[in-house]
Amino acid sequence: MHSAEYFITANTNYIKHGVMKMKKGMVTKNVLSNENGFTFVEMMGVIVVMLIGIGVAVAGVNSLMGSSKLANAQTEITTVVMKTKQAFANSPTTTGLTNTVAESLGIFPDNIKANKQNPWGGDYTLAPATDPTRFTLTVGGVPQDRCSGLALFQKGGFEEVKINDDVLTQATATAVSAATACTLASNTLIYTVLK
Repeated sequence: MHSAEYFITANTNYIKHGVMKMKKGMVTKNVLSNENGFTFVEMMGVIVVMLIGIGVAVAGVNSLMGSSKLANAQTEITTVVMKTKQAFANSPTTTGLTNTVAESLGIFPDNIKANKQNPWGGDYTLAPATDPTRFTLTVGGVPQDRCSGLALFQKGGFEEVKINDDVLTQATATAVSAATACTLASNTLIYTVLK
């Protein structure tokens, strides 16, 4: 017999190399020590590589979803601002503007009409500004990594954007000033708009 095969004595089963299946004292399969296959370490290596690939894919999907949420919020803000301007075009002031009034005027798009929430779950709130010829749109719950992009997306469309406690005007709104103001995990932006 070959040295890598199994040997069976009359009363004893002896394995020199490999694994042997026994059936009532008979060898049912010989497994040679040089037979090809994956070891446990090789299989663990394959699993680790697969997990790393899955992690990279999940990170990419999260980034795309974050970008998608930012784009959705920008579209919603643009729509609300334009429809508010249209609704109050023939009014001397925005006095009395609330979310309830805005809803009755059809200002909120259908996708946010019911809960008045942005893609991150924060609230949209419309109100008259201190100067009644202007109005404010408050956007709450904006994540830090999307705050600057939301604050600067229509720099010329707003008189000012208040980010938490910092006010950025058209003259002072830069990527640096927005990043400096967007320091919280959940930020509040207040856009002031001339009606």
